[in-house]
Amino acid sequence: MTKAFNRRLTKKDQKVFRKQLKAASAEKDVETAYKSLIQKAFDPDGLDFAWSSPFNTDGVFSELANSSLFNLQQSPAIFYKNYAVLKLLLETKWNKDFKLAPVKFQTLVQAIYYLKEFQGHNEQLPNVVLIGDENECFVVAGSQLAVYLSEKLNWSIPASSAGTDPSNQNFVLQLISKSGINPYVFEVSSKELDLNNVINLIACYAQGLPLVKLKINEKNLRETFEWFINSVFHGSLKKYEPDTLVSIFVQSLTASKDCYLVPPSQKELHLIDGSVIPIDANAYISFFSRFEKNYSPKEKREITAIADRLIEETKRRFHGDFWTPTLWADKAQEVLEKQFGNDYREKFVVWDSSCGSKNLTRDYYFKELYVSTLHQSELDMSSAYNTNAISFQMDFLNDDVFINSNTQESELTKIPPPY
Repeated sequence: MTKAFNRRLTKKDQKVFRKQLKAASAEKDVETAYKSLIQKAFDPDGLDFAWSSPFNTDGVFSELANSSLFNLQQSPAIFYKNYAVLKLLLETKWNKDFKLAPVKFQTLVQAIYYLKEFQGHNEQLPNVVLIGDENECFVVAGSQLAVYLSEKLNWSIPASSAGTDPSNQNFVLQLISKSGINPYVFEVSSKELDLNNVINLIACYAQGLPLVKLKINEKNLRETFEWFINSVFHGSLKKYEPDTLVSIFVQSLTASKDCYLVPPSQKELHLIDGSVIPIDANAYISFFSRFEKNYSPKEKREITAIADRLIEETKRRFHGDFWTPTLWADKAQEVLEKQFGNDYREKFVVWDSSCGSKNLTRDYYFKELYVSTLHQSELDMSSAYNTNAISFQMDFLNDDVFINSNTQESELTKIPPPY
């Protein structure tokens, strides 16, 4: 088997694609943009592949009859056992929200009906299906849809209307609840997305290779967080505060044993504090079909460490909170050492009364440290930091503790022992 090859899209390629989408005023414009992108990625010279539109599809990207694909020394195509297997079915839409499960699966039903046309004409089935509009796209393996070609459906319905036909309503619901198909929806209009992720997924499905999940890191953090909250909390996002959303995101990535979909309905998410919240389970499953959920202790610490940036970017100031970048946290320590001595963390009792997720103190050891914050969820998220400290929830703006030489221990109601 030769090595899979697809040309890496340049920043210019991606910019041109997004410019085409932004200028699009109809579905046909969207179709043109996607076709151009796929052509650039897999066969920019147009020597081996071409677009066609059999059975009134928006497009099928497949091998030319006179292609040079079997010249293994020269061809840039994708091979499996010396046979070029990329056959992509494209379905484009206009102004759809693919994060909504009914919209996503109605379009998949349309794709299944197109596959039925290929089967009925004894033609090789497309092995990759790409569905997109001017804002989003998702990719599924043709084999995931081909298993439904034996369903007892009214196959005489035109594919273009099959997804929304009343007779297929139960089939759509079946796919949503029982199919196990939960493709990740890419925000193609976002400059944060590297479109090579879409192309690599197409290549992976074309070869029939097992899907390698992506890991969350500093580079893709913003993009994945935005997708997560906008999809998993679709329609209910405003009910949650930024710190809560970040905490749920981090818990989902780092606390796999304690953060899970509650059986049997799996419509609620169990959090590490024992509470449950309603979510879009299909979106949650879809997210983790594309992104890894198993991380080493070091990787978990890194994810938690950069989570502060999410809160800062989601809402820099929230209820008087300010989330301190690591650069300034280090600078603060430098100033304190200059004022109180390099050993001040050993000599003095330190209380960070607005600790957030402890980014002012987490990289340093304190002999006696107290940390408090307005939101319990921040303490949950940062539980791995300053483990020797006394950590507690407190609104220091409204729950101030007034302490003097005459204060009685019984009056210290806001600070946990040992006070």
